[in-house]
Amino acid sequence: MSHNIVQKKKIGAFYTPQQVSRILCDWAIRSPNDRILEPSFGGCGFLEASRDCLINLGCNNPNIQLYGCDLDQTAFHHLADRLGPTNITGHFLLTDFLQLRKDAFVEAEFDVIIGNPPYISHHNMPLAQKKNAYAAMISDRFSVSAKASLWAYFIIHSLQFLKRNGRMAWVLPGSFLYANYAAEIRDHLRSVFGRILVVSVNERLFISEGAEESSVIVLCEDFETGPAQNNIEVCCAEHIDDISQVVRSWQGNTLTTNCFNNRIGISILGKAVNDIYLQLSESSNCIKLGDITNILIGIVTGDNKFFVINQSAAVKNALETDSVRCILPKYNIVSGLSLLESDLTKAREQDVKCLLVNTAKSNEDSKAIIDYLTTYPDNKKINNKTFAKRQIWHRPDDGRIPDAFLSYMHHYGPRLALNDAQITCTNTIHRVFFKEELPLQRRKLIAISLLTTFSQLSAEFEGRSYGSGVLKHEPSEAKKIAIRLPHDLSDSTIDASFRQIDELLRISDLDGARRKADLLIFKPIMKEKFRDLIETLGNALTDARRRRHRHH
Repeated sequence: MSHNIVQKKKIGAFYTPQQVSRILCDWAIRSPNDRILEPSFGGCGFLEASRDCLINLGCNNPNIQLYGCDLDQTAFHHLADRLGPTNITGHFLLTDFLQLRKDAFVEAEFDVIIGNPPYISHHNMPLAQKKNAYAAMISDRFSVSAKASLWAYFIIHSLQFLKRNGRMAWVLPGSFLYANYAAEIRDHLRSVFGRILVVSVNERLFISEGAEESSVIVLCEDFETGPAQNNIEVCCAEHIDDISQVVRSWQGNTLTTNCFNNRIGISILGKAVNDIYLQLSESSNCIKLGDITNILIGIVTGDNKFFVINQSAAVKNALETDSVRCILPKYNIVSGLSLLESDLTKAREQDVKCLLVNTAKSNEDSKAIIDYLTTYPDNKKINNKTFAKRQIWHRPDDGRIPDAFLSYMHHYGPRLALNDAQITCTNTIHRVFFKEELPLQRRKLIAISLLTTFSQLSAEFEGRSYGSGVLKHEPSEAKKIAIRLPHDLSDSTIDASFRQIDELLRISDLDGARRKADLLIFKPIMKEKFRDLIETLGNALTDARRRRHRHH
C-alpha cells in the first residue's frame, strides 16, 4: 500500500468521482441564489460542481455563494486549482468542522449542505478529534454512540447550519445502513426531513483511491418539515452511470423504492421477496438459531503463530504426542456437515497449522514444552494484553468443547458443522453449544436447515458486508438467522439427506447442497408452489451476494 493511500486512510480523505459530485449538486441546488456549504471539501469536487451548477442556473458570481471547511492544508491547494482566487473572508476555513458553531461563517445558514465526510472509525480517531466530536454533540444536544465513525458526527453537526426547507446530499459509507450506531442517525434524519432517499451503489466508488468501502448516496429534502412522509426510501443503483436516472425518477415521483425497515437486504430486494420471506419467517417451526444454541467465539490464544503450529514445527521442537493436540484454526478444513477425525488427519499430513501447543497442567513438566515456551520473547510476553488477562499466560484453552462449529466470515454463506472430532477452535470460527440435549438427527437437521435458500438469505440480512465482499456474523448476529425445523421428518430421511448434502459439500457443489436442503425442509410445506418460491428466493440470494462482492 502506497504512503499516499495510508495517509488518506488516516484522515479519511477519499475524493468522490466528479460524475457523482455533479449528480448530487444538480439535485441539491435549485436556485442561482442558493448558498452551499461543504464541511470537508478535500479535493473540491463538490465545490467545483456547485459552482458549475450555479452558473447554469444564471448566477454571475458563484464563488461568493460557496463555503467550506477542511483541516488538511492540501485541500486548500485544490481549492486554488479548482476555483481560482478564493480569498473571501469567512468562506473557507482551515479547521475541524466539528469545532465550528453557527456563526463561524459569514453566512450563518445554508440552502445546501453537501459532500463526502471523513470515513474514520471511532477507534482510529485522534484524541483531539474525539474531544471535538463530543463537544459538538453536547452543543447540538444530540447523543451519538461511542462506537460511531467520524462521518456520523458530521451529519448531525451539519444540521445546525441548514436553513428550513434546505437540502442535504451525502456520499456515505455502507455502514450508514447496517451499523448499529447508525440507527440513531437515520432516526434523527427521518424526524427532521420531509423526504429521504438512500441509494445503495453496487459499484465501489473509491477503488481507485485505495478504499474498498461500499457507498450509499443519501438525499434529504425539506428540512424541519419532518417526519419523512415515506419513512426512508431505499433503492439500488448497479453502477455510477445509473445514479443520475435514479435521482431524476425519485424527483419526478416515478421511482420504485422500498421502505427501509432496519434490514437493508430486505429493504432493497423488493416487495415480492419481502412477502415470501416474511411468510416463511412467521410460519410454524421457524425459529432463530439463537433460540436453540449458544454461540461463542473460539479460544483467543493471543498469538496464533506461536500457539498454533504445523506438524513440521512440532517435530522440529520435539512437541509430539501429548505436547500438541488438534485444533480447528480455519473453517476451510471443514469440507462437509461434520468435522471428522479424517479431516484433521488430512490437514496434519498437509502440514496445515492445526496443532495447539498443549501446556495443560499434566504437561507443565515436559522438557519440550518448557524449552518451547522459553523461546517466546519476554518483552512481547509483558506487552501482550491477552496474556495479562490469563492466570497462566500460555494456557489459552478454556476446556469447552463445542457441539458444532459455525463459520464466521464467508464469501458464499454460513455453514454449521457438527463436531465429531471433539476438538475446539480458534476465534476465527464460532463455537456452537446446543441449549438442550438434542438427538443426533435433530442436530443434523439444524445443520441442513442453515443451508436452505431461505436461511442463507436470512444470513445475508443479519450479517454485515466488508470491503472485499466478505460476509461476517458476530455471535449476536448469527443468533438472529432464521431456520425452519420440521417435526414430521423421519430419522432415516434426515440421515439420508445429511449424507447426500455432506457429499455434495465435500466436492464443493455448494448450490447442489442448497437445493437438496430446500427439498428436505421446504418442499413438503410449499407443495406445488415450491419451484416458483424457491426460484424467487434464489434470485434474491444471488442478487444479495452479488451486491456485496467486490466490483472491479
